Amino acid sequence: MTISTYKSLYKLAERCQKSWRERMSVDWSEAEQLVAECRSIDLECLSSLNTIRDIILYADIYDEWDSGIVCAWPDQIRTDLETSDKQYTYRYRNDIWEVYGVSLSGEEDWCASVATEYLAIKLVDIISPAGPKLDRYQVMALSTAHLTAKDSYLLTQATSNKYENMVMGRDTGWFIKLYDELEPSLSLCQASQTLRRVVSWAHKSGYRMVEFDSGAEVLPQLPVYSW
Repeated sequence: MTISTYKSLYKLAERCQKSWRERMSVDWSEAEQLVAECRSIDLECLSSLNTIRDIILYADIYDEWDSGIVCAWPDQIRTDLETSDKQYTYRYRNDIWEVYGVSLSGEEDWCASVATEYLAIKLVDIISPAGPKLDRYQVMALSTAHLTAKDSYLLTQATSNKYENMVMGRDTGWFIKLYDELEPSLSLCQASQTLRRVVSWAHKSGYRMVEFDSGAEVLPQLPVYSW
């Protein structure tokens, strides 16, 4: 049974945290390596790692990174991986079958021994999160404060276009449904660089809809506009 762990990312974050504290400064090449490792995370796993997703978003949005923000990344990455949902699997070792849970950091926190592989499989099935395989997708919710006046105008125009069914409007904002391919999704947003970057990042992170709502969260990683 195959499970996903990101020990290399966890160890890199651990090394960066220690060395940056000792030097009292950020090593920018290591910071770029951290982001590259974060981007390598499987989309299904990334969907549960909110802080790491925010780090990737910040790196995608801004060309110049703030050292005050970046210096916190190693600790944030380690915490996100340590507190991730456990995956359960089994192995044969020392003449017994072991069932154990593993976080995305690679840390094992629970183990049980059973006599046969059949019992190990059954126990994994019982304790693993289960549910029907539904056709579903994730939605990214952001404040409309991250939209420019031009973004607002173009999205409003799109909602009134009877041939456009990927942009939907309501009193408090808009929904942008993303295509399976990135380029058609970007063609929906011929507006600000921020909006195009958000759509690009959302698509690459496995989201298939972006919601802009006046009551949604304002992210510190994104520019804010007044209009």
